[in-house]
Amino acid sequence: MSRRPAAAPGRAEIAPFSLLVAVAAGTWAAHNLEYVRVNGPGQFSTVATRSAHAYLGPVGVILLVVGGVATWSSLRLIARLKASHVRLRRALTTAPTNADRPIAGQHTQRAPLTWPALVGLMWTLQLGLYLLQENLEAHAYGLPAPGLGAVTGMHAWAPLIHLGVAALLAATLWALGRRLAELRTEVRHAGSLLALLARRRSRHQPPSLISIAARPPAQRWGTELWARPPPLRMLASTVQA
Repeated sequence: MSRRPAAAPGRAEIAPFSLLVAVAAGTWAAHNLEYVRVNGPGQFSTVATRSAHAYLGPVGVILLVVGGVATWSSLRLIARLKASHVRLRRALTTAPTNADRPIAGQHTQRAPLTWPALVGLMWTLQLGLYLLQENLEAHAYGLPAPGLGAVTGMHAWAPLIHLGVAALLAATLWALGRRLAELRTEVRHAGSLLALLARRRSRHQPPSLISIAARPPAQRWGTELWARPPPLRMLASTVQA
């Protein structure tokens, strides 16, 4: 049995929807953590319920539900891929070993990311979304837009908080994406091998034609000239390999 292919070392496949949900959840969490740091735990409830930030509560509930559904779907997909891989490997155990070889060009991934690249991408997107939130909040209430002031001065620690949150969420997202990439690669490999074996069997399978064994001319035109044709079962017994 040949060595099975592995996903690209240190890389994972991340769906764009999952990435966007994680970025939104990370922005929400880091936003609230920054206000806890600046105002203290005692004043956080007052700040969070002000009209400028009242939307964060409902948004948090929505993100929690969407994130839970996305995680549950990923776990279900992993379970289905595991079951498919087990069935395919069992089917391969009965196949000839000399035909089990890697199939080139069948295991390309979609949007592979390393964990550091994923952290950097999430951190950048979170900071951009955070700055957009702060400036839109100020504009909605007729206040001067803080611009980059939302990540400087008293909020100078906000980028580090966003980095920590992005690293934690990226670790979870990357672990799931890495496992999905591995299972998809293994399932594609096993399926390619089974397809290859099926094609080889179809090419080497002898045609199922009934041929009548050759008989000497004296027998064919002599004793059997006016004889009744033999039954089909007898004809089948004369089939030659």
